[in-house]
Amino acid sequence: MIEFIENIDQQLVLTINGLHTPFLDEIMWWISAKITWIPLYFFLFYIIYRKYNLKFAILFLAFVVLCIAVADSLSVYALKNVVQRYRPTHNLLLKDQLHLYEISKGNFYTGGQYGFVSSHAANFFVLASTFFLVFRKIFSKISAVLFLIALLVCFSRMYLGVHYFTDLIGGAILGTLISFILYKFVWKFVKTPFVKQSR
Repeated sequence: MIEFIENIDQQLVLTINGLHTPFLDEIMWWISAKITWIPLYFFLFYIIYRKYNLKFAILFLAFVVLCIAVADSLSVYALKNVVQRYRPTHNLLLKDQLHLYEISKGNFYTGGQYGFVSSHAANFFVLASTFFLVFRKIFSKISAVLFLIALLVCFSRMYLGVHYFTDLIGGAILGTLISFILYKFVWKFVKTPFVKQSR
C-alpha cells in the first residue's frame, strides 16, 4: 500500500512539474513566495479593522500568528525532522527527472531536505481555516478566496518539484486541525471583550 501511494506521489509530481514553461516558472515561483502575499495580509487586517475596531483586528492578527507558529513548528519539528521523508528534489530516483527553478545562474531551488509535511500548506490552510471559522458569516466570499489561494500555493509547490501530493495533504490537514483546536480552546475565550457592534 505504501509503495502504491509512493508511486502515485512520484507520478503526480513528475506530471505537474512536467508542465513547466518559462512563463509558468515565474508565475509559480511568485505564487510560492511568502512575501508575495504580504499585501493580502494588510488587506485582511484592514477589512477586519473597518468592520470591527483596531483592537479586534490586532487580536485576530495575534491569534493567526499563534496558529501559524504552532502549525509551522509542528510541521518542522514533530513531522519533517521525525518522518524524514526526502523531498522529490532530494530523491535520488527523481531529482534528475525534475525541472528545477533557476534562482540565479547555476543556482536551482530545491527546498530543504525533508518534505513531509508541507509547511506552506500548513500555514496557508491555517490562515484560510482561521479566517473562515471567525468570519464565515460576514466574509464568506473572502473565505472561499483564501482557500483557493491555499490550493494554488499547494499546486505551485508540486509544480516547483519540492513536494509530493501527500506532503501537501498532510500540511493542509495539520493546518486545519491546529486552526480548529485553537479556535475552540483559545479564540472563543479571548475575543468577547474586544468585539463591538459591526459598522
